[in-house]
Amino acid sequence: PLRTALTHSRNIVTVKLLQEIGVGRAIQMARDLGITSPLSKNLSISLGSSGMTLIDLTSAYSAFANRGERIAPTAVRLIENRSGELLYSAQPEVTNPISSGLAYTITSLMQSVVQNGTAKKVKVLNRPIAGKTGTTNKNVDAWFIGFSPEIVTGVWVGRDNYEPLGVNETGSRAAIPIWLEYMKYVLHDMPK
Repeated sequence: PLRTALTHSRNIVTVKLLQEIGVGRAIQMARDLGITSPLSKNLSISLGSSGMTLIDLTSAYSAFANRGERIAPTAVRLIENRSGELLYSAQPEVTNPISSGLAYTITSLMQSVVQNGTAKKVKVLNRPIAGKTGTTNKNVDAWFIGFSPEIVTGVWVGRDNYEPLGVNETGSRAAIPIWLEYMKYVLHDMPK
């Protein structure tokens, strides 16, 4: 099943799924979700062959966390003067690239990654978390993008010169510990 394949990063199933829905439709959905990086027009994109920025991926995941609403990232959310008077408040672009039902399904699938798969280290937060690990060929990049109902956070570990990180440096081993320490801090005072 697709859930088992995603949970354990069984990539052949991802290729078969992309073959079923079509490369063009998948690229259009990626664009709708805010992916601006160049995407190859072949089945290898299901394996992550086209490089993407962390901001693109994290932004795309915001649609899953927000029941279908994607909130475009902003560098500055607000500015106040020393008296607390609001001087500037960003008005981020909000779109609806996917239905709330599809967002729910994707979130449920990614919760399985946390509960039973490559991201089960994240269960120590004892919170509702969904996410996905990623590791590129030859362990050049390691990713984890995950979210709670309150926040989406992405972590990328890699080198600017495309050198491998090391034999066992996967998204689970290299990126999740960073993500986890950050999320422990951010979510500390928030109710579960």
